[in-house]
Amino acid sequence: MEQHSYNKVYRTVGALFLAWVIAFLDRQILTMMTPELRADLGLSDVQLSLLQGFAFSLVFGLAGLFGGRLIDRRNRRNLIAAGLAIWSLMTFLCGFAESFAQLFVARMGVGIGEAILAPATVSILSDMFDPKSRGRMMGIMLGGASIGTALSLITAGQILQAVGPGYVTVPLVGAVRAWELTFMSVGLLGVPVLAWIMMLPEPHRQTPADGTTGEDAKLSGFWNYLLQRNLLFPLILLSFGLKMMVSYGSSIWLPTAFRRIYGIDPGVVGLTVGIAGLATGLLGGIAGGWLSDKWAVRDPARGRLKLYQSLLLAQFFTFTFMLTVPGFWPNVIAYGLFLSILALNAPAGYTILSELVPPRFRGRITALMSLVTNLVALGLGPFLIAFVNERIFGDDLMIMTSIATVAIAASLIGLLSMQLVLRRAGVQRQSLLAM
Repeated sequence: MEQHSYNKVYRTVGALFLAWVIAFLDRQILTMMTPELRADLGLSDVQLSLLQGFAFSLVFGLAGLFGGRLIDRRNRRNLIAAGLAIWSLMTFLCGFAESFAQLFVARMGVGIGEAILAPATVSILSDMFDPKSRGRMMGIMLGGASIGTALSLITAGQILQAVGPGYVTVPLVGAVRAWELTFMSVGLLGVPVLAWIMMLPEPHRQTPADGTTGEDAKLSGFWNYLLQRNLLFPLILLSFGLKMMVSYGSSIWLPTAFRRIYGIDPGVVGLTVGIAGLATGLLGGIAGGWLSDKWAVRDPARGRLKLYQSLLLAQFFTFTFMLTVPGFWPNVIAYGLFLSILALNAPAGYTILSELVPPRFRGRITALMSLVTNLVALGLGPFLIAFVNERIFGDDLMIMTSIATVAIAASLIGLLSMQLVLRRAGVQRQSLLAM
């Protein structure tokens, strides 16, 4: 932190925070509009899950893995700016889609653009802050993600409510439906944030971008490093992926469940769920970062992992409550508790991995986490819930039960994986602290 003036630090953190808000606003905006897309484009629940899942997550993960290597070697500010321009444009173009295939391709473009943000952010924050405060900084970023998700629900809900089933005329575009206007509007929000990011300097690196040579500079050096640690990284990534699967799957389907089961207007659902996200998101992210740093000080080798495991257990009990106590308000309370747990737990995940590898691999390990967790989370999460609801329960009104069932099973497997991680991670962290 000594190498950066406070002004530069605040400007960089502020710009990155807004980039995370915009990224998750664009990523999650489709969530509130599934009934309209289903009606206007003739889509099934499985197709909707693919649009929210695999269309985004497959290219997101693959592009992020390639981008992670670039982040470890190239100008990170420029990479973030390029990604923001791409995902904002592709979100805007989602508003012109006339079929499942066109919307699928546009969502792929959103995934390509957003793939660079997480690994670049982790790399920058790790260079700008020492280990005692990295969790809090990552908590701020993830608070932005929660706010973006909440704003996507509120924004889409209010536009859907205001426009209704008809059309509204947009200058230079013509008559558009509510969901089309929503995509176009949120796509344009990235423009001022892009301008801010382009005015930032590239932060100083702890390890120079061109400072690695030989095997470490090659992609094979990164993979060899991971493989030499046996099952440590696969088990961590499995647990992270299952936690995120619950996060994305439930966040994507719960607004639809509230509308479908209880017949509530989209504006009311958007405000109810969105306000719950706003109330828990930023404060929960900052508090989670603070807790993560405190637990790491108490136990440098395994503190963050123990916090992560404890909150994963709380997640299991929350969805058990949702499954056993039906009703709108019990479900809203359970969802609010889950959002709080998710916000508290999120900073530890990113920080854990960045502290289990040398600085030269931080961009790539974060990109690998994005690849695995998004394939599991965004790819399987929404799909599994839709599949369980269509093929096992066979009833649209059982969607809440499907959400809770998938979440409980994933939480249990994630807990088992993290228990197997604890000893292995402690030995690895101690070896890096001794360097």
